[in-house]
Amino acid sequence: MFKDLASGREYTKQNFNDHFARYFKTPTSTALANKLLTQVTTTAYLPGVPDRFVATLERGMVLNTWVQSDLVAAHGDTSIIEEHLAYIIPEAVERDHVLDVLAHIVQKPGEKLCHCVLFVGGQGTGKSWFTNLIELLVGRHNTTKVDSDTLGSTFNARMGDKQVLFLEEVGLDDRAEAYNRLKMWITETSVTVEEKHQPRYEAQTPRLMLGFSNRAVPIKIEADDRRFMFIRAPETPRDQAYYTRLFGEGLEQAAGFLHRLLHRDISGFSAKARPPMTSLKAEVANASRPVVEVEVGEMIRNSEAPFDAELFQLSDLRWAVRERVNARANTSYNELGRVLRTHGYDQIGVQVRYKGRPYRLWGRSASEWFTATPDEVREYLASKPGL
Repeated sequence: MFKDLASGREYTKQNFNDHFARYFKTPTSTALANKLLTQVTTTAYLPGVPDRFVATLERGMVLNTWVQSDLVAAHGDTSIIEEHLAYIIPEAVERDHVLDVLAHIVQKPGEKLCHCVLFVGGQGTGKSWFTNLIELLVGRHNTTKVDSDTLGSTFNARMGDKQVLFLEEVGLDDRAEAYNRLKMWITETSVTVEEKHQPRYEAQTPRLMLGFSNRAVPIKIEADDRRFMFIRAPETPRDQAYYTRLFGEGLEQAAGFLHRLLHRDISGFSAKARPPMTSLKAEVANASRPVVEVEVGEMIRNSEAPFDAELFQLSDLRWAVRERVNARANTSYNELGRVLRTHGYDQIGVQVRYKGRPYRLWGRSASEWFTATPDEVREYLASKPGL
């Protein structure tokens, strides 16, 4: 394989011979014999390393495919950019964190941010303007954009070996496999990727992942999640004159903004730390709970059957829940048991037979029924009409 560093074009041996046949009888042999030609064992994406050719212990001489942005930092006005940041990220704590994130990727481009920042809000408000700004800050060639289909696809090579990955119109609310795959891209420094009709290979994961969505719940997360930060953006856009100025004069302030980021103090910022909790993330976490868990919690709060009784069978709860959820919901006994334990319920310690039937009953974990005798449980069952 031959690569022209000026154009970025790559040639196979046959392509190289065909392209330069007019100049040399055997172009590949001529090129390989030339001492001015630098030969490498492979390529590597090394953000923050200015050298194109890097000697490594493991792989010998490699070609660094990261190229610094052409943007030159210069002290200047950044008022339009700051105005839009305040509009899109109204909460000061969240805005400061995003500024730290942006400063981090220009001050320490090789150090990976271990969480993804997701902007959720209405269409046309200027969320995606961040892609234009960041493309200027780090160089468009160091960024890539993908949608939810690519996140769930096997052919994901275009996500690798980039400094910044933009996730457009994120919508993974019911796709657990894609969600887990996305978490891997956030936490790991490298992953195995695949292109159509090409062998699989290892690629560097992005140093920053930034997502945008119009959905209230763009992705379902775990209760103790530390990989995502959710920012609530405005729902209603401003007038057209505002965005004309933003995409024109605003982006012209990128050099001044880069200067500001390069001089921002981020000594207290850790790329590996948990991102700030936001009100939107709390809402997403609550909405991410399994539907059965949500319904059982509602039934407990309203003292609905079977929670209107001190003791009940798991089968009673199962029938009641099935009337409230769709057929795809997990209403297995194992799942119902797990949900009950999260709400402070458990199986009492004794199994009794009453009227020839076995009963394994559930109740509040701290109740007196956990020390009750079998006769006391049978007496309780006898007091219930219909049993």
